[in-house]
Amino acid sequence: MKYTFVITFLLLTTFGIAQSKNRYAAPIFKDYNIYENIVYAESIPYLLENQSKKKLYALDFYEPANDLAIQRPVILLFPDGDFIIGNKEQAEVVNWCKTLTTYGYTCACVNYRQGYDASRNDGINQAIFRGVQDARAAIRYLLENQKTFRINPDKIYVGGSRSGGAVALHTAFLDNDELNQFSSNANCLDCNGNPFEHDVKVAGVVNIDGAIYNRNIINNNIPILNLHIDGQQPVDNSLGKNIAADFTPSYSSDFTPIYLHKYLDSLHFKTNYQQLSNKASMGFVDEETTEITSIANFLKTNISFQSPIPSGKTTACVNSTSNFSVPFEKNCTYDWIIENGKIVYQNKNTIEIKWDSNAGKGKVAVTKTDASGAKGLLSNNFIVEITPQPFADFEIQYLSDNTIKIKDKSLDANLLSIDFGYEGMIYQGKPQTNASFTYEENGTYFLIQTVENSCGIATQSVPVDISTSLLYQSANIQSALKSVSSLVQKGNDSSIDVNQLKGIEQFTITLKNTTDETLSELVYTIDESGEQLPIFTSALEQGIYFLEFSSNGNVLAAKRIRVK
Repeated sequence: MKYTFVITFLLLTTFGIAQSKNRYAAPIFKDYNIYENIVYAESIPYLLENQSKKKLYALDFYEPANDLAIQRPVILLFPDGDFIIGNKEQAEVVNWCKTLTTYGYTCACVNYRQGYDASRNDGINQAIFRGVQDARAAIRYLLENQKTFRINPDKIYVGGSRSGGAVALHTAFLDNDELNQFSSNANCLDCNGNPFEHDVKVAGVVNIDGAIYNRNIINNNIPILNLHIDGQQPVDNSLGKNIAADFTPSYSSDFTPIYLHKYLDSLHFKTNYQQLSNKASMGFVDEETTEITSIANFLKTNISFQSPIPSGKTTACVNSTSNFSVPFEKNCTYDWIIENGKIVYQNKNTIEIKWDSNAGKGKVAVTKTDASGAKGLLSNNFIVEITPQPFADFEIQYLSDNTIKIKDKSLDANLLSIDFGYEGMIYQGKPQTNASFTYEENGTYFLIQTVENSCGIATQSVPVDISTSLLYQSANIQSALKSVSSLVQKGNDSSIDVNQLKGIEQFTITLKNTTDETLSELVYTIDESGEQLPIFTSALEQGIYFLEFSSNGNVLAAKRIRVK
């Protein structure tokens, strides 16, 4: 037989609401569109006589008026009626659908096959099975036409009250391999109603006083909202002896909403239970907690998602720009939150930020709104360390007429070098350290400090005047210094020629490192018999050192040596 399914609606308007910060969280749409009697299946109904004449089954589709969003969540609602008289015009499901559209949802009221043989032990099971077949056919129909209906195939929800709730629960959980224990005449779930082939996946269930026949079929952690209305009998109680014949004796105490919730909770499944007053079921848009507000909150929670964390560089300089992005998804929008900077350019999923002049931490976060208009949760912060430009500064202290000590006062630097302006002598080290240097000749030298970090380089130059009568006071001291090697192999000692130190009876040699720390100090008495005085350098590591020569408390000279 050839199947014909006609859609004569869903024309997009040129104006409307595509997205809103409050969509799905509050009723923001004032009106709705309804498209009635959409045939989704052709099936053999339940008949006492063994007949094979098929009947058309239809649904009514509701959507917000003037809505431009695509990939919208849809909930299929199945009316109550104890599997005998339920239909899609039932006031309860109609009111639910109308009100859910004000929140931004699409909704379908679905007719499904009614009737069962009360004389059969599996009569109710057969009714549920037929309802599940029809529900899955309706879902397949919507999936086949998902672009026309503008629904999200991953956000299909089912729900209903009492017998409709039973259909919804079994649609979510019943699998083909479980049919043999469900009903003797149950054959397959997706071989009825229409020829469309789609993988039926349910994103969540709204169960109002419905029941499930066997908890062993609950294998998937599908979110469920279990509601009980005060004074309303669950479906198992209303069917009395028939349900008792079909299900286990503990059915009524184990599988109605509260007990189903407790069982699911024991499995750590996503379940919620609420008990509402009978008054609440009378109204659908008042301020009291009602079925519709409970359903809307449940759906909002389940369509919520975590916005992606932005990606970019973790460091930046003050007053500089940085680019950040999140994965691109078609028809999605992004709202950015920036701390310590501002957006100077944005293109879809990418932004450029200019950071403020304040150093510290910058923060980038984003909220994604998907194609359905659902707003995600704010992403985790992406932290950026904002570094200032380095600042060069130092203080000079004269230790003697020709020896200076440099005290670094630079800011925000991670590399430091000092050019002493004499024979290419440069000190390199970490910021906030001190360095000492002894000049061997009088004169004016320009000392240059250079500091740098990832954001730049800064320098400062200061003249240093060296003028002392003690430097090279005689030619013999100059000659003696020349006898000291400037380059010493590691592990070797050095020496100084004392024959050049005529007229000096006592001589002190002090060994210092570049931070002016005294490593050793030896006092020598010079007589005419000696030719060389040892300088003990064999224990030194590779590096730069200074030899300071003094007599009678006066520094005569200093020499730089390198241990290699």
